[in-house]
Amino acid sequence: MNSITVSFSERFYRSIKELRKKYRHIQEDVDAFALLLEKGETPGDRLQGSDEYVLYKARIASQDMQRGKSGGFRVIYYLQTTTSIMVINIYAKPAIDNVQIATILQWIHEILDTVDDDNPEINEP
Repeated sequence: MNSITVSFSERFYRSIKELRKKYRHIQEDVDAFALLLEKGETPGDRLQGSDEYVLYKARIASQDMQRGKSGGFRVIYYLQTTTSIMVINIYAKPAIDNVQIATILQWIHEILDTVDDDNPEINEP
């Protein structure tokens, strides 16, 4: 079995830093989710509207909210390759109802542009 590499975007880190102020156990909740990804599982639902990227939205229960998965966190992640997953963003369901696919695609493009800027040789043919 191939090992799966799970990475987190800057947007994710900014979001979790803000959420940590209100939800003290968020790191434990996210760590459990990351372990599922590392094992090769793809929790959540595949997002429609993007044929170009394999995107998922998963629900994570929050120990602090005590509402189960339906009232917990939402995590958007991107299967870059069969062995690489990028966690794009996290948000609290009570605070944000839904995120449009166009917004998620914008986040993906920002991440890919940053990667291209950090590695200029990728842009060369």
